[in-house]
Amino acid sequence: MLKMKKNSLFSEYLKRVPRHVELEVDLSFAIADRIHDILETRGISQKEFAAMMNKSESEVSRWLRGTHNFTLETLARISAALNEDIVSIPKAPEKRITIGYMDLAVFNTPGEYMDVKKSEYMHHLPTEYRTFAMNSYNGKQRKNGKEIC
Repeated sequence: MLKMKKNSLFSEYLKRVPRHVELEVDLSFAIADRIHDILETRGISQKEFAAMMNKSESEVSRWLRGTHNFTLETLARISAALNEDIVSIPKAPEKRITIGYMDLAVFNTPGEYMDVKKSEYMHHLPTEYRTFAMNSYNGKQRKNGKEIC
């Protein structure tokens, strides 16, 4: 059995690779592996997949090598064609605003801020509680214009 001699120059070089480059390479291979796994599970050949995507077989082959720099549009098109998420981003944790026993609103993103104003419970609350609920979403509780807590 041959033993490989460890190349110290190569090891030194690897230590100098910036973290973002390591992450980029890992993501690139993970995406290629994900696409390959879906195709393999469904029994879809590269040729069939290329036809589904209206791409050449050679381009799909480059995608599956793990070194392709995918655009968001291409990833979205692949996800749509395969009806599977290729890349998934976890949603932000829910933020609940509760007064007493009532959940006033549940937020997942700052874009949902307006939902508090439209909440079916909001118009039943005294102004003081509505203001508290609105400010609580931002993690700030205010009273008379001054931050509390």
